[in-house]
Amino acid sequence: MSLLPGLCNINEPLIFGVPLVMNPAFFIPFIMGPMIVATADYLLIASGWMSRVIFYPPFFIPAPISAYLATGGDTRAPLWIFLNMLILALVNYPFFRSFEASLLQKEKEALESGEAGGT
Repeated sequence: MSLLPGLCNINEPLIFGVPLVMNPAFFIPFIMGPMIVATADYLLIASGWMSRVIFYPPFFIPAPISAYLATGGDTRAPLWIFLNMLILALVNYPFFRSFEASLLQKEKEALESGEAGGT
């Protein structure tokens, strides 16, 4: 449900729907993920591998297109955006799996306590 809005940088359905905000299970990736990719972005731009940002496109333009436009047509920028997405997915994946496992455990316990109380 949040894929289409997410492509246009509207992430509120995901951030508040999961919920990511104020959730201790996601504190580390919510803070560290952007720090990792921002540092990598800075290092790539400072080393000259990728062009500097020359203007900021509107926020609702999808990230790869926005990166291409923002760097004045540098074709490496959209490729790097996809790598950023992969890096963020790898950072978040273990935390989502752990959160999912805890939810499944709570559901299992609720079912067991409901069954035990009914018999």
